[in-house]
Amino acid sequence: MIKAPTKADLHVKKAMPGLNAIRRYAVDKVLIPYLFLLPGLIMYTWFTIIPVINTLLLSVYKWDGILPATPVGFGNFIDLFTNDTVFIGSFINALIFVIYYTIIPIIAALFLSVLMTRRRIRGLTAFRTILFVPNTLALVVVAIAWRWLYLSDGPINQILKLIGLGFLARPWLGDFNVTLHAIGLVASWVAYGLPMVLFIAGIQKIPRDLYDAARVDGAGAFREFLHVSLPGLMTELTVVASLELIYAMRAFDLVFTMTRGGPGYSTYTPALSMYLNAFQYGMVGKGSAIAVIITLINFILVLLVNLTIGKRGEG
Repeated sequence: MIKAPTKADLHVKKAMPGLNAIRRYAVDKVLIPYLFLLPGLIMYTWFTIIPVINTLLLSVYKWDGILPATPVGFGNFIDLFTNDTVFIGSFINALIFVIYYTIIPIIAALFLSVLMTRRRIRGLTAFRTILFVPNTLALVVVAIAWRWLYLSDGPINQILKLIGLGFLARPWLGDFNVTLHAIGLVASWVAYGLPMVLFIAGIQKIPRDLYDAARVDGAGAFREFLHVSLPGLMTELTVVASLELIYAMRAFDLVFTMTRGGPGYSTYTPALSMYLNAFQYGMVGKGSAIAVIITLINFILVLLVNLTIGKRGEG
């Protein structure tokens, strides 16, 4: 005997199309997008999140990389800030590198980008490509090339002697007072390319009406830059300042290849100190603690940049 459907069964059948639509929406709009993100998320977790967690764990241990690790709590951090004068000096050097990695490249990039966008220039793409080339080179290659240029009998000193400025010639990578700045100039030469490209793109999206209005009001090139170009570049400036500050705090390639931190400890950086402690001195826990400190400082610097320059860009 076939049982007649009840009112409840009829309500369920009426609700089925709605339930199916909800399921389809959940699959299409929620589940499938995350499935596409899953491979990247797995790679990011494996190569970034897990190493970060391991570094945090190692920073509270004393470990030489071979024998069993000994927990020391915050002992590594306390030792770095109380007993390790080389580590403190490396952060002073990093602050000096902020000038060469951040301030000088940004100023140079702003100048070049305004120069190349103020009027139509034939061959702009070629100029832009040539100026961007240093940013595309491997830093190890750049360091080896400049180490040769900086030799006592290298091209730079030879040119100085040739033009009658021989009194300026010196061992650029062997002078305690000059070496850090010599490396910094190389860093500036490499670092201005990315900001320049971003600023050119940023200026091109600023409405031309604003420039026309400024010129009608009698604004010169500097006032035009100050009141039109610079306010319109705040978003790009936030990105550039954040990236360049991070590069300054983790400077390693140029220093390691050109001087290995010498002469003495005059060009030590936090990243170099981290590498040497972890992989040469057998103090993996201490090296991990330095990595954690660098990460925290980078986070604070980027946060400050976004709270200052970034807020102006939003305004």
